[in-house]
Amino acid sequence: MTIATILLNEKYYKKAEEYYNEALSNLRQSTPIDHQPIAKCLTSLGRLQAIYKNFQPALPYLLEALTIYRQCSSLEHVNSADVCNIIALCYERLNQPAETLNYFN
Repeated sequence: MTIATILLNEKYYKKAEEYYNEALSNLRQSTPIDHQPIAKCLTSLGRLQAIYKNFQPALPYLLEALTIYRQCSSLEHVNSADVCNIIALCYERLNQPAETLNYFN
């Protein structure tokens, strides 16, 4: 995932997406479903979809990541907050104010 993160930071979005999808596939085969690296990968894939302005497709990635972070531990509150902010942004862009407020709170 390190290469994918570098590509994302350098704005090579399509290539980053390929690496994240490959990493997610490998992680799902080799780690428990509630493993935090899976959540980080899902968050990055959701973030990429939001960058592409594909807000509806971003939500399943982000909602799954949030579920994993909430299951893992309270130490992940920063990551949960980050994911909630991205989810709220997606709902805002989809003109769903009630859902937006659910995730900003």
